[in-house]
Amino acid sequence: RADMAAFEARERQSPGGDGFRISERWAGGEAPSSDDELIVIRLVEPMASNAGAVGVNSRSIARAREAIDMATRSGLPTATAGFALSQGGQCVVVYQALYRGEPASAEARQRELRGMVFATLRPEALLRTLGQDLPATLSLCLFDNGAAPGQRVLSASSPGCDETPASSPSPHARLHVAPLPFAGRQWELRVTSRASSTT
Repeated sequence: RADMAAFEARERQSPGGDGFRISERWAGGEAPSSDDELIVIRLVEPMASNAGAVGVNSRSIARAREAIDMATRSGLPTATAGFALSQGGQCVVVYQALYRGEPASAEARQRELRGMVFATLRPEALLRTLGQDLPATLSLCLFDNGAAPGQRVLSASSPGCDETPASSPSPHARLHVAPLPFAGRQWELRVTSRASSTT
């Protein structure tokens, strides 16, 4: 954190770096410590629709910070819980740490960390693709069992998807649950079949 000004100056000297500035998104009441590490977004594609993300310290976002720290320690791809995008919709971000050499322990990985690569996923786009050829009597719900209560539904193809335990479906519905372990999180796809309204 003490090197922020020098880092900004170097980035401004790089091609396309005019006006580069680090920004942070700490929630109310949160504040970084003086030795808190930064993971700053330098490159993103497509740039035209994501230029506002350049310079953001990802570790200033609580859900990203949790996933980044886990990815750093484990060396494995790690996904965030779902959160709302400023441009609308819900997203999940997957982080993969990059290191100098091949560190074999959590402590060594933290010491040899070079940076992160990430991919932003939109669960609603996934469900839209999965559900485009389904009959109208079927509905899909993508669920994150590891998220906080009230935040576990990542996306739903129709209204009515809630946090009712999979073992207690509506008496008017048939439910199939497919576990989907994904980047360190325990997702599940719930497929609900309801009786057709036609007679």
